Amino acid sequence: METVKKSSKTIKTPLGELIYDQEVLSQGTINFEILPPILPIETKPLPPLVKAIRTLNPKTGNHDLNVYTINFVTNAPPIDFKVYKKPSQSNPHQLDFYISYDRTPKPAYIFNIYQICFTLPNISTSINTVKVYLWDDDPEESRGTETTVQSSVP
Repeated sequence: METVKKSSKTIKTPLGELIYDQEVLSQGTINFEILPPILPIETKPLPPLVKAIRTLNPKTGNHDLNVYTINFVTNAPPIDFKVYKKPSQSNPHQLDFYISYDRTPKPAYIFNIYQICFTLPNISTSINTVKVYLWDDDPEESRGTETTVQSSVP
């Protein structure tokens, strides 16, 4: 984890390799309000929905890892997302990804939906799980989802 001074506050960014080639699509909003309100209003990020698929690249003959995420974030767009990749500390067959953004969480029932997709070329076939964290530059508030890597390779 790296600490960065930004204006008057100090934020933390995850250690790892920054993934520059990513696609971010805004998909609208979703309202999680239940009437009458029986649950407290949410202030922490919701864990992302994640799908990971290993494919064979016909041009190179190597395996690629395609990661697709759906992320729920409070506050209005636009948001500048950065994705970091890092080998798992606890599992040699897992990669950890941190979808980082700098927003102060606000209590909300309504969340903006973002689809973030990225591909890692030439990935080891020993990687069988990924864990994706929605990292709001406050590690105490970050949420993660672990999923099994599916294979489209026979």
